[in-house]
Amino acid sequence: MLEPIADLTRIRPQLKKARKDLRNLIARFRAQDERATQLRMYGAFETDWYPTHHVPRLSGYKLTQLAKIGFDYTASEVWFPHLHVLVDLGGASEAGFRDLLTRKWPGHRRVHFRNLDETRSRETNIANLMSYVLKCKHYYRLDPFRDETASVSRWPAHVVARFHEEIFAHGNFAFVRFHLKPVEDKSLSEIDELEAEDSSFYFTSSISQNSYSLYIN
Repeated sequence: MLEPIADLTRIRPQLKKARKDLRNLIARFRAQDERATQLRMYGAFETDWYPTHHVPRLSGYKLTQLAKIGFDYTASEVWFPHLHVLVDLGGASEAGFRDLLTRKWPGHRRVHFRNLDETRSRETNIANLMSYVLKCKHYYRLDPFRDETASVSRWPAHVVARFHEEIFAHGNFAFVRFHLKPVEDKSLSEIDELEAEDSSFYFTSSISQNSYSLYIN
């Protein structure tokens, strides 16, 4: 999880910093492990929204995260930016990669790793993961593990409008995408690949077994 914010206009500098931090970490990792020159990542930042009075009714793990990070309940609303990424390590050390990220973002499940499903084909894994990574949902679940009070709450129309206005003010959904290429890949500029209509196919043709999804929460 990146730092929760109460002011939506702070999301752009926050995502910009997270993007820079992650690129710097990968540059450091590549200096430590030459195999990481083949590492590649593709994903997107997602942002959850809640009115502050609903925060105590979120899932237990999210409340644990907030307790570790520190959270100000005095604002009327809160935005939770986080990043979902599909990672191909290209043969680099998985343990080294995990250690690097969890040191940068310590705390309860702030960085969450999940291996690809070995029972599914490469194409199915990619399709399932990318549909999740690039989703844009405008609802949240309250009391998810309490059957008697569990419910789904949708963002009010004015919140949806504000969010999309902020996103499109900074280059539409290319603004929330994240892409890191292998070192020798000079085929397209980053923004060209971010805006490519079928850029998720970039992974399907040659993804290695050394791959999994990453959730920087």
